[in-house]
Amino acid sequence: MVSDVDPGQARAYAIKGSPVMAGISGTASNLLDTVLRDKELSMITDEWRGYLAEGTTGAVDLIIKCQDVIHSDDQLLDQTKDILSPVFTEIKEEMDILNSALHGSLIAGLGSSVPQYIESLMKTDVLLELWKTRRYAVSIQPWLERKWLSTYTPNIPDLSLAFRMERRGGLNRAQFNEIASEHGWAYYYYDKLYNTFLTSPDPFLAFSMYRRGIIPQGTFNAYLYAHGVSTSDHAIWEAGLYRNPSLMELTRISDFVELSDVYLGASLKGAGYKDSDIPLLTTALKKRPNREEVRALTTQLVWMYQHGRITQDELTVALDQAGCLPTELNLHLERAELMYGQQLIQEAILVIEWRVYKKDPAVLTVSAIKTEIQALGVNEETSNLLAEQYFYHYVYSPP
Repeated sequence: MVSDVDPGQARAYAIKGSPVMAGISGTASNLLDTVLRDKELSMITDEWRGYLAEGTTGAVDLIIKCQDVIHSDDQLLDQTKDILSPVFTEIKEEMDILNSALHGSLIAGLGSSVPQYIESLMKTDVLLELWKTRRYAVSIQPWLERKWLSTYTPNIPDLSLAFRMERRGGLNRAQFNEIASEHGWAYYYYDKLYNTFLTSPDPFLAFSMYRRGIIPQGTFNAYLYAHGVSTSDHAIWEAGLYRNPSLMELTRISDFVELSDVYLGASLKGAGYKDSDIPLLTTALKKRPNREEVRALTTQLVWMYQHGRITQDELTVALDQAGCLPTELNLHLERAELMYGQQLIQEAILVIEWRVYKKDPAVLTVSAIKTEIQALGVNEETSNLLAEQYFYHYVYSPP
């Protein structure tokens, strides 16, 4: 069934509100300004732009009029034939295709039974908006935008990308300069821009190179300045770039060199430790060099007590003077008592062995020897083995 809507009115209404057509009209206007700006024909640009304000129909009329003006002026024709004529011609061709598609879809669509049913469920203006713009905004408009941008306003690399391309062989220096010109830079900036993109060592690498003698201090200061550090701050930055020994490094250093409290405090503070932690760490580091010596001394003191060279009170005083902490001191005393008890048992067993050797009648049998040894606190199995060893070594005589 054919719709009773006038196709001409529907086409004009749909096209006038189309964002695609508005974009094309804007493109024509911009190109027109570009051509006329240098031709001293601005007196008629307002008149021509009025055509564009009338929508698509006006844009078509403008194209036709522009073509008439261009072809009637030989000088203008020669200057613009490579730019304006192809643009206007292509705009008109693509507009004709789009208008035909819109015309056909409106005539076939608005009178069909399905759209009539949908129209009964929706407002007419909503239905018409969906029908006239949405399909083309999704399928046609993006394609047109990409086509016009790629043809008449193509992207070019920014200066940073152009520099990387030049360094990697994608461009030469002349092409880099050309891109800088496209971005609006005058020729006397080309070398300055290029040199700005050249990489220089950061302050940390520059400091490392300076300390290793690769670069002099003047070059190091120049790198600092290039990274935005003012001349008055160079000494501060240099002082801040020196590293502090870590706690592990201080621990190892203290094994070989006696470190002052002032040096330890400054180093630990520079390493970022809290003021409340510095005294504890300083004390530990001060004691660290003596740990091996203290261990050897405590071992000797325990041995002396074990063999009866000093009393328990003398051992306690000596351990305290060696710098043992309370818990550590008590452990040394307990160990000393155990070693002392073991030493007494060992000496008593040695006495029993000598008695067997001298043929003491009280220890001339295995059972008698075993009883003597077991009375010292030695377990039965060990006592039996020692008794048999002494008996067969000193008493038993084979027939």
